[in-house]
Amino acid sequence: MRTTGYLVISAVLSLLLHLVLWEMAGRIELRAVSYSSEKPPGKPIRILRDPRDMMVNKPLVKQRTPEERKAEQERLDRIAKKMKEVFREAELATPPKPKVELAGLGRAIMAPKLPRPERAKAPTAPRPKIIEVAVADLTAEQLARPRRFTAKIDRVNVSGLRYVPSLLSPGMLQAGVGTTYPLSMRMRGLSGSGGLKPGDLPPAREFGRRLVGGRDGFSPVAGGAAFQGLEGDVANVYRPPGMSSPKNGFRALDPYVMVSLTIYEERGGGGYYRADIAANPKSEELWDVPKDILFVIDHSTSISGQKLAQFKASTTEALEYLNPKDRFNVVSFTTVSRSLFPAFTPYSKESMAQAQAYVKGLSRGGMTDVFGSISPYIQKSNGEPADGRPMNVFLMTDGNSTVNIYDDDAFIRTIKEMNPGNVSLYAFSAGRKANRDLLEFLGYHNRGYSLHVADLKSFRSMLVDYISTHSQLILANVKYQAADGLGSEAFPKALPHLYREETLSFYGRFPASTKDINVRVSGRGGDGEPYELVFRKPLKECLRGSPELSQHWAAQKVFHLVGQRVLMGTEEAKKPFEKQINALADKFGLMVPY
Repeated sequence: MRTTGYLVISAVLSLLLHLVLWEMAGRIELRAVSYSSEKPPGKPIRILRDPRDMMVNKPLVKQRTPEERKAEQERLDRIAKKMKEVFREAELATPPKPKVELAGLGRAIMAPKLPRPERAKAPTAPRPKIIEVAVADLTAEQLARPRRFTAKIDRVNVSGLRYVPSLLSPGMLQAGVGTTYPLSMRMRGLSGSGGLKPGDLPPAREFGRRLVGGRDGFSPVAGGAAFQGLEGDVANVYRPPGMSSPKNGFRALDPYVMVSLTIYEERGGGGYYRADIAANPKSEELWDVPKDILFVIDHSTSISGQKLAQFKASTTEALEYLNPKDRFNVVSFTTVSRSLFPAFTPYSKESMAQAQAYVKGLSRGGMTDVFGSISPYIQKSNGEPADGRPMNVFLMTDGNSTVNIYDDDAFIRTIKEMNPGNVSLYAFSAGRKANRDLLEFLGYHNRGYSLHVADLKSFRSMLVDYISTHSQLILANVKYQAADGLGSEAFPKALPHLYREETLSFYGRFPASTKDINVRVSGRGGDGEPYELVFRKPLKECLRGSPELSQHWAAQKVFHLVGQRVLMGTEEAKKPFEKQINALADKFGLMVPY
C-alpha cells in the first residue's frame, strides 16, 4: 500500500515540475544575432600551447617494428657486399708491414744522417662513386676521344643511406705506411775496458712523453747521436690525409656543415630568427667521434613487469647498433647500482653477448634511489676531460625515487654540478606515472634531453631507433655565437653534439636596426682537431617564416627560464624568473606545465 502511495505522489510532483518548466520556456525570447566584420563579438579565444610540444633539438624517431629494422639492415648488408665487389681495395686494406732502421750505436758515428722515416699512416680512399657515361647523349667528337671502358654493372639504389660502404677510411687514395722502429746494438766495452755502465750515462731529460739522453760536452756516442730522432715523434700530431692544417687553431667546417636562417619580421621593426645547423653529404669525409655509452636500467619494484620487459628488450636490441669505435657498459640499479664491466669496454661480439645476457637476467626487486645510483657515474665520468671523449648516459626509469635524498630541483642542481662537462644525459620513460619534470631538466642541463612515450608498447621502438640513427657523432662540444649582441636573446644556450643525420637549431631575436645575422659555429671533430664555421646572411636573403616562429622563440626562452629557476636554491631567488615566465606565457599564448 505504501509503495502505491509513493508512486502516486512521485507522478503528481513530476507533472507539476514539467508544467512549471513549460511556462518558463514560453517566456524566453529567441533573437537572431548577427555580427558585422567591423566589430567582432568580444575578445577572441586564445589557444594555449604546451612548450614541450615545441622543444627544440628533440629527435623525431621513427616508430619502426623490429622486422622492419632487420629487413633494412639486411638490405644494407647486401649493398655493402656488392659495393665491396665493385671497388677492389683489398690490397690497400692489407695492414702495412712495420719497418726497422739502424739507429744509435748500430750506425757508424761519422756516417751522414739518414732521412727521417715516413710517418705511419692508415690506408685511405675516396668514398666510392658510380659514374655512368650515357653514350647516346655524346657528340661524335666526344665519342672519338680515347676512353677506357668498363663493363656496365647493375645499378644499386643507395638513396637514404648514411654512407656508401667502403673498406677504408675516407680520404685521398693512398696505401698505408707501417711504423718504423729504430734498432740499435747493445752497448759493450772494447777489448780491455769495462764498458759503460748505467750510472755512466748522462742524466735523462724529459721531452714530451719520452726520456731523451744528452748533456752538453758528453760523448756523442752515448749522448744525442744515440737518441737522435725521438724528439719529433712527440711534437708532431697525426692528421688524416687530405685535411688541411688548421688556421688560427681551427679547421674549416664550411665544407661539411650547412647553416640556414629563417626569419619573421614584425611590422614595427625587428623580429625573430631560427638557425638550423646540419651535416651535408660531404661530411662523410669526417671521422666519427669515438664515445662511451652507459646504459642505466631501473629494475626496482616500482617498475612494472611490462615496463621492465620493455627496458630489457630495448637494451638488448639497441646494443647491436653501437658504433664499432664506441666503448660501453651496462648498469642496473634499485637502491644500489651494479655495473656489468669494471670499466668501459670496447664494443665487440663477445662483449655485446655478455651485456645481452646480463640484461636478460634482470628481475624486479627493491626500492628506488635514482640519484644515488647514477650520481657516481656522472661524477666519475670516464676519466676524460671536458673536451675529451664524450660519454652518453641512457637512463631508463620513471624518475620516481622511493628513497629520496633530494627534491627534484636539488637533484637536478647537484647532478649538473657533478658533471665534469663531457657527460650527456638522455632519459627514456613511458606511461603516465613518469616524473617528466625531473627527467626533462636532467637532460636539458646535461647536454641531452628526455624522450617520453605515452604508450608503453612504443618504448622499444623509440629507444632502438634513436640509438640506431645516432651512432655517428661527427662534431662534439658544439658551440655557437651570434654577433652584434644577438646571442643574448638566443635559446637554448647549450647545444647537443651534432650527429650525421641530425639538425641542431636555436632561436633568437634581432632589433629593427639589424641588416644581417652573423653566426659562428665550432666543435671538435673525430680527428681531435677543433673546427669552426663563420656564417653571414643579410636579412633580405633569409627564408621567410610565419608568426609562429615568434611563439617558438618564446617557448625556448621559457624552457631556459624554468631551467634557471630550477637551479636557484631559495624561493626568493626563484621569484624574478617566475615573473618573466608568466609574462611570456601570457603574451605568446603558452601553457607552462612546470
